[in-house]
Amino acid sequence: MGAMKLPEEMIPFIDRFDIYMGIPFSPRTNCAIISFQDTLTINFASCIKETDVERYFFTKLVEDGVNVDIITLNRIRPIPEDAINEAMERKNILFFEEGSKYGGVAERFSSILMTKGYKGNVNITAVEEEFVPQSSVDSALAKYKLDTNGIVNTVKSFLKGNNE
Repeated sequence: MGAMKLPEEMIPFIDRFDIYMGIPFSPRTNCAIISFQDTLTINFASCIKETDVERYFFTKLVEDGVNVDIITLNRIRPIPEDAINEAMERKNILFFEEGSKYGGVAERFSSILMTKGYKGNVNITAVEEEFVPQSSVDSALAKYKLDTNGIVNTVKSFLKGNNE
């Protein structure tokens, strides 16, 4: 995603941005990066058990002197308590899931947050209750607003609607 820029009057209301991705359509590793002021958030999602790509990436950052905190969601049932606790500290949570909106990880995660008294804002962008026709991965991602442009536009709309 890149660096988030906000109107000056919005900055006091935002601590940082996060991107929670669902498991990709194909056996690959996805990465989403977003920054706001002095916080850079990097998220990986993959259906591949091995975490070599992620490990190499974060090891390189540490070697370069970057302070790194990692939240890992290695399982989706049950969702790890530490991931829930970390999310509870955020004002805005946006989920981008390459799977079904209903019954998926984002809905489950959101439900747990609400049960625990989460008072922030949540948005889930995912595939609605429908059959996904055969297409290229890129066109499917664009159709469901899970490509770069769709994610950027969703974040902008979400923040505009929740910070007016």
